[in-house]
Amino acid sequence: GGTARTRRRHKFPTWKMLKQDYIVVGRVLAAEGGYRVEFELHDVLKQQLLLAVAFPARPGEFRTVSHQIADVI
Repeated sequence: GGTARTRRRHKFPTWKMLKQDYIVVGRVLAAEGGYRVEFELHDVLKQQLLLAVAFPARPGEFRTVSHQIADVI
């Protein structure tokens, strides 16, 4: 799993040294009528993407979306 670019970008050896099994990486983008909240869950040991999900969000909905993300993870 994972491309060389993804492995470099997420610095998996560093996360492994810090004894982290998984990392979550996300971003918020402007979208029609609000925002698009994207996140990825990565397995550090396997250097592999496990999950990639996006949620739409309107202003004022970030707390709700953060709970949705936590539920998925």
